[in-house]
Amino acid sequence: MNVITGFMTQELHTNKRTLTCGGCPGSFDFRSALSWKGGGRILLLWFITAGNRSSSGSNPEYMECKFIGSFPSVEKMPPAGLPEFVFIGRSNVGKSSLINMLVDHKNLAHTSSTPGKTQMINLFQVGETYQMVDLPGYGYARLSKKHRNSLMTMIRTYLRDREALFLVFLLLDIRVTPQKVDMEMLYWLGTNGIPVSLLFTKADKLKPVEIRTSHEIYEAEILKSWNVMPTSFLTSAQVGKGREAVLNYIATSLSPEE
Repeated sequence: MNVITGFMTQELHTNKRTLTCGGCPGSFDFRSALSWKGGGRILLLWFITAGNRSSSGSNPEYMECKFIGSFPSVEKMPPAGLPEFVFIGRSNVGKSSLINMLVDHKNLAHTSSTPGKTQMINLFQVGETYQMVDLPGYGYARLSKKHRNSLMTMIRTYLRDREALFLVFLLLDIRVTPQKVDMEMLYWLGTNGIPVSLLFTKADKLKPVEIRTSHEIYEAEILKSWNVMPTSFLTSAQVGKGREAVLNYIATSLSPEE
């Protein structure tokens, strides 16, 4: 197996995006942000701003967040515009719940206790700054093999072809050992030069010592094919853990280096 030698870095310019990855070369133009106006549910979000923040806390701003729509394929999506932060993971890993937690709205992204319910590309816009994408969950065994393959094709087509894609958040359930399908997805993202960070979900279900042990197991498995551990965050949609850290990370990643 090839080893991914390093982690993707991003250089932001006015209208150009450059991605570099050791062993995964690639650079391409990032289109200037276009304005997409769509209907749907609208709410206000406390957005954690990047830049000068006092040590006592963050400097929040109100930003509008709205549901743009659900799309059966990347070809049916609106034209590429604002940077898109993408959430992917196995069925029932908690993608929709995590998005709702981040935007502080329990009903923006539809959630279900039944795995495999998200089978469309769901698009949300945060202010005039960026968009969030909730991709279908993968690996649900009760779906037919043909259906599972169709969903994986949809996911990979979006990840490979969507010009607005800025960063992928791969969600991993901290309660379980590394799953083959997750490690395969992470490796595929790396070898295709797609920037990825990890969100460990459902952290409220484990004790601190159990979390440390699980994280060490994940790190050992990931470093079999990566020389550097991707940036990761510990989250819980149930108790709001990791919200500020993830929002700060998004804001900072969008801020050009001075």
